[in-house]
Amino acid sequence: MLYQIATLLLDVIGGLLTGACLLRLYMQYQRIPMSARSGNPLGRFVFALTDWIVLPLRKVIPAIGALDTASLVAAFGLQLVEFGLLWLLAGAAGGFFSVPV
Repeated sequence: MLYQIATLLLDVIGGLLTGACLLRLYMQYQRIPMSARSGNPLGRFVFALTDWIVLPLRKVIPAIGALDTASLVAAFGLQLVEFGLLWLLAGAAGGFFSVPV
């Protein structure tokens, strides 16, 4: 029972953060204005939610044209962390190389 609760919470939090990173990627690709004057509270919320992981990655990973690769790498990294934690909660069964699968 406790395992199922922890799995659900981890899946929801990881899914929301990953979805926010992908939404940030899409919003930047579509050049949706995010300033306070534009009146876009969803954009400001998404940026505030994902700044902690995307901004440090942006210093290391350059953008490719209009594609913000830092947001894409952040989403992928969050999913890997989520799967790694789920793997550890399951008792590390199946070997470490089964995590991405």
